[in-house]
Amino acid sequence: SLSPLSLSLSLSLSLSLSLSLSLSLSLSLSLSLSLSLSLSLSLPSPYRTLVDHNCGKVLHYLCEYNHLVFVEEKKTWEEALDHCRALEPDASKRTDLLSFRDEEELSYAQGEMTRAQTEEVWIGLRWLAGRWLWMDRNAGGVITLPECPANGNHCGTLSGGGQQARSCVEKRRFFCLKQAN
Repeated sequence: SLSPLSLSLSLSLSLSLSLSLSLSLSLSLSLSLSLSLSLSLSLPSPYRTLVDHNCGKVLHYLCEYNHLVFVEEKKTWEEALDHCRALEPDASKRTDLLSFRDEEELSYAQGEMTRAQTEEVWIGLRWLAGRWLWMDRNAGGVITLPECPANGNHCGTLSGGGQQARSCVEKRRFFCLKQAN
C-alpha cells in the first residue's frame, strides 16, 4: 500500500529590539519583526513505482527526491525566482520556479494549486529575446501564452484556466520545484 502525501510546514520568526537612551533623556526604541512561511509538499518514494518506466519524463514531480514547495508570501517574478534558487545552494540540485513539460504535468500543477487554495502562481516562464523561455531549460513544451505579449506582460503565471502573461512586477504566490540530482 502506498503511503499518503507528506506535508511539512516551516515557520521562521526573527525579532530584534534595540533601545538607546541619551543624556538629554530622549528615548529611542526600534522593533523589527520578520516572518517567513513556506509549505513543502513531497511525495514519498513508493509513488516512484507508478512512473518508474518514464521517471523524469512524465510527471517528474513524482520521481524520487523531487518535490514542490509552495511559498505563501507574494513576491515579484524576479524575487520568486531568486527565492526558489536560494532554497538549494548546490547548483547540481537546483530549485526553480514551477515548470511542466506536458499536459499531464500541467494538470498536476493545477491540482496542487487547488490544494494550496491559491488562484494564480508564478511559473518559470519568461518572455526573453522575442520568445517564451522556461528558466529551468529542461521543460520542453506546453506554452499556451500569446506569441506577442502585451507591453510589460513578460512573465508567466498559471491559473485554473491555464497560463497567463502578467507584468513581472506584480506580486504573487509561487511554487518552487526541486529537481532530482
